[in-house]
Amino acid sequence: MIAVPPSQDDKQNPPAAPEETPAEIAPSEKKLQTCCRGNYPPGFHFMPSDAELILEYLNKKIQNLPIPISEICEVNLYQHNPQDLTAMHPQLGQTGWYFFTPRDRKYPNGCRPNRAAVTGYWKATGADKKVYNDDGKEVGSKKALVFYEGKPPKGQKTTWIMHEYMVGDQPPRHKRDANDMRLDDWVLCRIHKRIERPDKKNVQQRRKFKSRCRVVSIGWN
Repeated sequence: MIAVPPSQDDKQNPPAAPEETPAEIAPSEKKLQTCCRGNYPPGFHFMPSDAELILEYLNKKIQNLPIPISEICEVNLYQHNPQDLTAMHPQLGQTGWYFFTPRDRKYPNGCRPNRAAVTGYWKATGADKKVYNDDGKEVGSKKALVFYEGKPPKGQKTTWIMHEYMVGDQPPRHKRDANDMRLDDWVLCRIHKRIERPDKKNVQQRRKFKSRCRVVSIGWN
C-alpha cells in the first residue's frame, strides 16, 4: 500500500485534540451528590434558626419525610476538603453551605465519629450547645468544629468553620455486620469561612505611621 502524503488543508487544519474526560466520581459519591443548583426566587433568604434546622430539616430527613426545600445537598462531607466541597456546590443564602452527611466510626466498636477529611481533619471546639424549641423543650444539639490542614496533633488551623446539628434522641446506628463503620445515616452541617479581622495593634501602628508621614509632608511644604 502506498502512503498518501498529507494535503495542504490537513497541514493547515490538524485534527482537534480529543476532549479531556472528566474525573470519574465514585459510585458511592454519585448517590450522595444530589442537590438543586440554587434557582431561588427574588428576595429569597434562607436563615432558619437552630431549632428549625433540626426539626424541619434534619429530623424529617432521618424519618424520610418531605422537607421544605430540596437545596440542602446530600454529600459525604468527610471525603472532601472544605475548600473543594464549597467550590462544587452552591452557597445556600448568605450564611454558608448546608449539607446532609453521614458519619463513620473512628473505631470499630466505638461511638466517636471519624473527623479525618482528605488532607486534614475537623476538630471540635468548645462544649456542645443544646438546642431548644419555642416551648423550651430540648430538640437536639449543635457542635462547633474548625478545619485543620495536616495530621493531628500538628495540623495547621484554617478559617473554615462547621456547625454540626444532631437530633436529641438520635442513637448510634446499629452495625449491620462486623465491617460496618457507619455511625449515623444523617447529620446536618453548615460550613462557612470566618472573616479575619485586622489586628487592632497593627491597625493602630499603621495609623500612627500615616500620621507621622503627614506631619513630615506638611513640614516640607
